Amino acid sequence: MVSKRKQQGIALADLLIGLMIGSIVLAAAATMADAMSHGKRATEQMARSSNYLAQVHIRLGDLVMRAESVAPRDGGGVLLTYADGRMAELYSDNENRIVIAENGEIASFLSDPAQTAVSITAIDLHRAAITFDIEGTAYTMTATRRGGIKEN
Repeated sequence: MVSKRKQQGIALADLLIGLMIGSIVLAAAATMADAMSHGKRATEQMARSSNYLAQVHIRLGDLVMRAESVAPRDGGGVLLTYADGRMAELYSDNENRIVIAENGEIASFLSDPAQTAVSITAIDLHRAAITFDIEGTAYTMTATRRGGIKEN
């Protein structure tokens, strides 16, 4: 016969084992949720950086391709002149943004929040380059004006 005293509840050891197993399951779920959150942020940053790099590449390529000449700009950056007399300047400001100024007026900024060490240079009379870092990864983009490099 089983006594009535043993049938009235669960033992303290059983309760502690159940609490320990429940804690392990909850800790695993919290760790998984945190890892998924970090993965989502990393994926969003990669997508944002990829879109930004495409934007810079297209914009730089378009500006330089249409230029008649590429020259170093006083104070750093690049001065582009066009057949219709317009001028564009590409340079970086104190906030690590790529500045595009047309005829002395700032036309736009290109910037990623994690962008650092921006450098814009004229390689020669036909090419310009932009270098910068995003989260420790260095990027260099080079653009050549239409017609390419012509030998004299």
